[in-house]
Formats: sequence, structure tokens, C-alpha cells
Amino acid sequence: AFGNAKTAHNNNSSRFGKFIQVNYKENGMVHGAVVQKYLLEKSRICSQGRNERNYHVFYYLLVGASDVEKQQLHLRGIQDYHYLSRSGCYVLDNVDEKYEFSRLKQSMEMVGFTTEKQRRLFAVLSAVLLLGNVEFQPRKSAYHHDEAVAVRNPEVGSESPCAGNKGFRLRYYSATVQDILRISVPIVVALISELLRVKQETLLAALTAKRARASGETLVINYRLPEAIAARDAMAKCLYGALFDWIVLQVNHALLSKKDTLRDHQGHSIGVLDIFGFEDFGLCNSFEQFCINYANEHLQYYFNQHVFKYEQEEYRKEGIRWTNIDFMDNTQCLHLIEGKPSGLLCLLDDQCNFPGATNETLLQKFNSVHKENNFYEIPQRREAAFIVRHYAGKVKYQVTEMREKNLDLMRQDIVGVLKNSSMAFVRELVGADPVAVFRWAIVRAFFRGYFAFHEAGRRQRLGRG
Repeated sequence: AFGNAKTAHNNNSSRFGKFIQVNYKENGMVHGAVVQKYLLEKSRICSQGRNERNYHVFYYLLVGASDVEKQQLHLRGIQDYHYLSRSGCYVLDNVDEKYEFSRLKQSMEMVGFTTEKQRRLFAVLSAVLLLGNVEFQPRKSAYHHDEAVAVRNPEVGSESPCAGNKGFRLRYYSATVQDILRISVPIVVALISELLRVKQETLLAALTAKRARASGETLVINYRLPEAIAARDAMAKCLYGALFDWIVLQVNHALLSKKDTLRDHQGHSIGVLDIFGFEDFGLCNSFEQFCINYANEHLQYYFNQHVFKYEQEEYRKEGIRWTNIDFMDNTQCLHLIEGKPSGLLCLLDDQCNFPGATNETLLQKFNSVHKENNFYEIPQRREAAFIVRHYAGKVKYQVTEMREKNLDLMRQDIVGVLKNSSMAFVRELVGADPVAVFRWAIVRAFFRGYFAFHEAGRRQRLGRG
């Protein structure tokens, strides 16, 4: 539910990689398991391709939640959310999402998610969806060159969504951040603040401006429209990514043997790697497909080395007669992608660190450095894209937002807002190392059990006396 989504080619595509290690004893008995996740497609939170969907859990929640849950979590219809409505795909054929939501809640109960934990988890999901509905507009200023923005502030009518009703009137106006704070807080921001238990004014300030220190002073720099949208989307992706990590942690807690920790198993194990297959979405290939295909390129190299090259070298050493098997060596393609100092990934990192660089200058750098490379092609018509000749075929990648996705930075102002939440669950999501949290949970459970046994023993002795 949290990691799968509908794509153009698959109604239930896994949008993250995972390695499952099943531990067992010498007698063959299963002794727990551990799941590690890789490369969750966080960009899907904010946008999807045509006829694709966001992660299943959002639709399960909106369709399957009870009326009481919908009121408590401020849930609306699927088409009312910016993060869900743009792709034009809202339902899946032959899927009862209300039933799937009930199955999801049962599954969470089986791995130890209490009703309260589920409620907090769903509150974060609702906040993520509402973040997409935060809109910005230029604020009024006496200076023509001032491009700062403010959050659009709807005037609350008699039927306010804050009271759990669906209808409300909207009237947009321009205002500075100070004016907004003095008049009222935008409805959507107020709802997000309530769900995440953060201060409304600090959340509003973090969405419209950033703080920087210079010469011992703190400067407040107002966002322009693209920067404000990026900050909003970064917060949504950070929240969902942190929630996903937390869920994996809780599942591991339930799967592991009580005597083991995440990395302490000393016995035998079987590992299963499940990652994305090679992807080519036509005109929609971006940074995510580039990373996925890079991983598959490495797997193909590993396969070539161990199944063809090393095996045939062993035959040669042992004097075995066989017919030589030719295979396509993809070493040069890997060198194009990861080679230092001029591989595509190295150039991408350089452009992310270079002041004033854009995705256009990134493409120019790619073209100038690799135009003679046999595994790199420049499209025939002028467009913001480049082509890589993979082992499975040519793939055209769009450079739009490639720098931003590579950085995937969470702004410290937003992290600070979430760390100051009055809800411990939200603070735990963004403020702690997952492994440390896991180990602390084990230690805490141990001491709770110890004191429970100690108290039971004391009562038994008193009863005998």
C-alpha cells in the first residue's frame, strides 16, 4: 500500500527496491527476517505521469475511512487534492479500495501497529496531501523587482472545513507574511498545523522564507514562486519518506527474532533482492529512471562477469572443450555513467554544487564532454534531453528537474518546524536515526519486561507471606 502505485504499464508496480534477508538456524527453522529498502520514488508524491496514480495508500484512506475518521483527519475527495488530481486517473478497475483499506488496517495490527499509531500515521498522510493544496501568489510590494510570495489565504465562510464541513468560500488577496499572520492563518496551513501539531506561524514562515546566517546575523530571505513550491514539495516528500522508513523499521521489529538486532544475526540466511526492472517510459524518463537503469546496468555487468566471463575462464584453466559464448560487454556504458571525473553522475554532482548552474547548463556539459562517446547520443531535434545506449536499448532522459531531484535536500527551516512538533510521533520521524530508534525500542522493551517480572515476583512473595 505504501510502496506500490499504478504506472502506465502496471496497476501494482513496486516503486522502491528491497532486500529481504530470511535468517534460519542450522536445523532449517526460520529465525526471523530483515527488510532493507532502496530508492523510494518520492517524486511520485508530488506528480505522476498521465494515467498513473500516487501510492495506493492515499486512495485506500480517502475511500475507506469512516465518516468520523474523515472528519478528524480533514479528508476530502480524491479530486480535491492537487497531488492526486493532475494525472486524470482516480480509480483502478476491479479493485475495492474500501476493502483494501480494511485489509491494510488488519495487516498493521498484525505487526504491532496500535490503533493510536495508525491514527497518527494517517494524520501524517492527510498532512502530506494537504501540503499539495498550499498555493502561493506574488505579494504586494512597492518594489517592482520584488518577487517574494505569500500563501493564498481563503476567507472562511460559515461552513468552514476546520469544523469538519465540506463547503467553504474562497476569496484570494495579496498580503505580506506579517499581514497574513496578523489577519488569520490560511485554512490549509491551519489544518496541516493541527494534523502535525506544529505552530501555524512557524510553518507558514518556513513555507515562504528561509533563514541564513551571515556575519553573525540571521537573515530572512523570502522565496520566489519556484522556490516556495520546491519548499512545499520537499516537505511533503520528506514526511512521506520518513514515514516509509519508520514503517519498514516497525515491520523489521516484528519480523526479527527477539534475540537478534538489525545486524547481529550470526547464523545462516537467504537473501532476495527485488528492485525495479529496466524502465523506458518514452518521453517521461527522468532522474528516477536514470538511477533505476543504472542499477540494472550494474546487475547485467555482474551477470556477465559471473555467468560468462569467470565461468569460461575456469573452463579454459581446466582444459575443458566448449564453444565460446560471446556476450555484450557493458563496461563502457557503466564508465559513461559512473566514471570519474567526467561520468554523467560526477558531472551532475558538480553542477549541483556550482553556483548559478541550471538543468540547461547541465545538459550543455553532458553534450560537450560526451558527444563523441559511443554510448551517448544527442537527440536529433533540439530538446532538453539526452540518450544513453544501455544493454537493453536506447533510453532518452529528460533533464527537467534532474538537479533538484539529485539534491533531494530537506530545508533546515522545515526540519526545525517538524522537530518542534508537540506530537512525539512527528519528532521521531524527522529527528532520529532509524537504527538508533530500533535499538532503543529493544532496550526499552527489555527494561519494561524486566520491571514487569520484578513486580510480579514481588507480588508473589507478598502473597506467600
